[in-house]
Amino acid sequence: LDAIRWNVGPDDRLVVLPEGIMLNYLARRDSSVPFPNFLPPEFVMFGGERLLHSLKQSPPEFVALVDRPLAEYGSAGFGIDFGQDMIGWVNANYGEVASIAGAPIAGRSFGVRLLARTAGDR
Repeated sequence: LDAIRWNVGPDDRLVVLPEGIMLNYLARRDSSVPFPNFLPPEFVMFGGERLLHSLKQSPPEFVALVDRPLAEYGSAGFGIDFGQDMIGWVNANYGEVASIAGAPIAGRSFGVRLLARTAGDR
């Protein structure tokens, strides 16, 4: 939360992947997309292409990648067995500004990566 407050301006938008809308609320930062989560149920209900399209159409200034165990969905993890296109787009268009604890989305330990949008990302 401190990393968000220090790096993300009050008018900057933040999307937390795959889940963490509470960070938006606590940091008082808006999201740029209408989806609060990017978990397996959202990928089934809305489709991965639609979720990714929402990010591309309204890219946030910042993305937070947060580790979250997904065993209850039978998933190895976000960007591992679902959301690969989304992670690819994020990695191509955002650069790390802060890292907390482990390496998120690696499936090894808890961690958070705060990423800022880079130039020419659309």
